[in-house]
Amino acid sequence: MKKCTDITKKNIKKKYKHIERLAPKESINWEAAEFHYYSKNQYWIFGIVILILGLSFLFVAAAQYFGYQLTLADYSLILVMILLIFVFAQYGHIEPRKFKAELGQNGVVIMGYVYSYDKLKSFWITEQPSPVAHFEKVEVGLPLSLLLEDQPVEEVRHFLLRYLPEHPTASEHVTDKVRHFLRF
Repeated sequence: MKKCTDITKKNIKKKYKHIERLAPKESINWEAAEFHYYSKNQYWIFGIVILILGLSFLFVAAAQYFGYQLTLADYSLILVMILLIFVFAQYGHIEPRKFKAELGQNGVVIMGYVYSYDKLKSFWITEQPSPVAHFEKVEVGLPLSLLLEDQPVEEVRHFLLRYLPEHPTASEHVTDKVRHFLRF
């Protein structure tokens, strides 16, 4: 008799094992990085130096071509652009910190701060260079971004659809595109 019930339990588990996956989760927790990290070498710094010095040279050349007299403010701008080389070199090698991220019934928890769903308008997920969930806030400003790391994208999408609409046409923000281009 015992053997028969064991076989029945195994068959039930096999047949209905997908039901566990379909049951809605109360929250999704993981450890996320602050930003996507790109490893950088000396060629990256060399490229930044060439880019900034090239822009400075182009600025001066355009001013001379159009007969514009450079003022102290213009020279200050050139100096600030050159100082940006040191800022890029310094901050380009900072690795992201990890923090606990959560998608729960009360809202999205990013770096210990809870963003309730009533303060968010919509969400969208981009998958390049790695999966990122973006949240459009009700207040004006840049969207919130949360790296999904190794979380299944479809599971996160279905979870968020319970609380927020998915933005149909949104893509990566311009600042994110520039950051990816500069490998920051």
